[in-house]
Amino acid sequence: MDLVNNSDIEVSFYLYSFLPISTLYGEFYPDTLLKQDTLKDYSLTHVKPHSHIAHGTHFNHREIKKGNIPYYNDTLMFFVFSRDTLSKYSWEEIKRDYKILKRYDITGRQLNEMGWIITYP
Repeated sequence: MDLVNNSDIEVSFYLYSFLPISTLYGEFYPDTLLKQDTLKDYSLTHVKPHSHIAHGTHFNHREIKKGNIPYYNDTLMFFVFSRDTLSKYSWEEIKRDYKILKRYDITGRQLNEMGWIITYP
């Protein structure tokens, strides 16, 4: 999957609902809350302005194309944060004030149709 940042600031993409998270927190879509108690830096993918980065996922393209993954038609949530916001505010403040730049709700089918490219903005 490619994560593309077409903005003038560094952003951090956060994939919120692939299977391990869904299993841990249950079915929570379309809940807009950020449920985790903490956000670890290793769970974010940082992308510099006007650039892109390849991001590994728990599922590969062949599995999506065949429709063989759980939640194929269910919604995956991607959040985009300003890297600056993540450094300035605590996770509790970010959760409470919903300090996100953008949220994408995408099914596995849509992700496949998009060629596995998520673009901000």
